[in-house]
Amino acid sequence: MPADAALAILSWKNAIDYAVSLDALGHRDWRVPTQNELDVLYRKRAVIGGFSITGWYWSCSPCSHGQAWVQRFSDGHQFSYPFRSEGLLLRCICLADPAFRSGNPKSNRHWLMHNARRKDVNANQLR
Repeated sequence: MPADAALAILSWKNAIDYAVSLDALGHRDWRVPTQNELDVLYRKRAVIGGFSITGWYWSCSPCSHGQAWVQRFSDGHQFSYPFRSEGLLLRCICLADPAFRSGNPKSNRHWLMHNARRKDVNANQLR
């Protein structure tokens, strides 16, 4: 993978802001996946590709006491992460197909995804 394609490490708030402001692949309706959507991405990771297996990915699903759900893509483990100011990986999704909203995507071709990459992120957002 080229150096300019290195994955960005973002705080939870910066991940949300990045996704909302993303304009890519002809779409402007990007967002951070929910806890359940992130698990769907994990289960289909071999077909989708482009995931880091050494890091944790943010979900937009908050937990109690300011925590957020995260998922590790080496083994699929999810847990409530207490440090939303810490930097983790982000895979944005776009609601290109209504089937994805229900959590029952028909196939990969209905999903649009975008990895936050260092070269695309404002230097102030990187952690």
